[in-house]
Amino acid sequence: MQNNLAIVIPAYKAEFLRQTLESIDNQTNKNFTLYIGDDASPYDLRTVIDEFINSLNIVYKRFAKNAGGKDLVKQWERCIELSENEKWIWLFSDDDLMTPDCVESFFETTEKTEADLYRFDIKMINENNIVSFISENPEFERSTDFIKSRFRLERCSSVTSFVFSRKIYETENRFNDFPLGWCSDDAAWLKFGRHKGICTIKGSYVSWRNSSLNISNNNLTKKAEKIQAQLQYLRWLYSYNFDSLDSELFKNREEFSQFSYTWLYDTTFKLNLNYFLVIKVSFLLSELYQTSPLFEFVKYCRTKPFIKGLKSINKKISGLLMKDNKI
Repeated sequence: MQNNLAIVIPAYKAEFLRQTLESIDNQTNKNFTLYIGDDASPYDLRTVIDEFINSLNIVYKRFAKNAGGKDLVKQWERCIELSENEKWIWLFSDDDLMTPDCVESFFETTEKTEADLYRFDIKMINENNIVSFISENPEFERSTDFIKSRFRLERCSSVTSFVFSRKIYETENRFNDFPLGWCSDDAAWLKFGRHKGICTIKGSYVSWRNSSLNISNNNLTKKAEKIQAQLQYLRWLYSYNFDSLDSELFKNREEFSQFSYTWLYDTTFKLNLNYFLVIKVSFLLSELYQTSPLFEFVKYCRTKPFIKGLKSINKKISGLLMKDNKI
């Protein structure tokens, strides 16, 4: 019997790899092939993988050069290229987990529905597998509504929680290659679910690990790349909305500006930008929205998150001064 599902892991880290493979090995339905692309890791991934070689149908390849450190999307796509002609592709990770019924629930759902894009609800976990929160999705959702919910910061999403058809992956030209892979998954879900929407597989969960080992950490260089990725995504989204979606996502430029401004300011503030990066953001925004850099800088500094942050910093400084005075 031919497997209809390719589970693809672009692997680099070893810390949680065994737990990930255990969760895959525990699947009640093993009608899948597991493809693992070793991104020239300095860690001994092969020894861990060999522990499961007799219980899982594994195809393993170690790449000679690292790609994910500079171009995460390239690593995703070359790992997917390891797969054969399975109908479905599930791009997973080397540190996330899946509940034992995920594959079985996926196939059961595909028998009842017709979609190109499916997803699982998410449990966010830390290094100790402690759940910090659970993100639930509607059973069915238009991809445009999903993107708007992301702009409103209402929905948690991870690339590992989605399963897509190979046909739609090829038809829609795969992933958009934004820096660090930031927003590349959201752009893909908009494209992949454009015609048939997004169907949620209820009752099964992907545990998405949020840890200090994530590739997209928050040093100064990475922050700048994340900002660049977000702005590239907005440029692409604007063009895609009016050229391909017939304004289904945003009715006009004003609505696009309203949604994107709020999202961009909220997300960049979470990066704890210094003034140098705020100025950089201002210039990039002025290019995107065809305004002046000074206007964007002033507008950014007047946003509620920025002002709230300044008040928080001021409160901490005041507390330290009061403590010093007591001493």
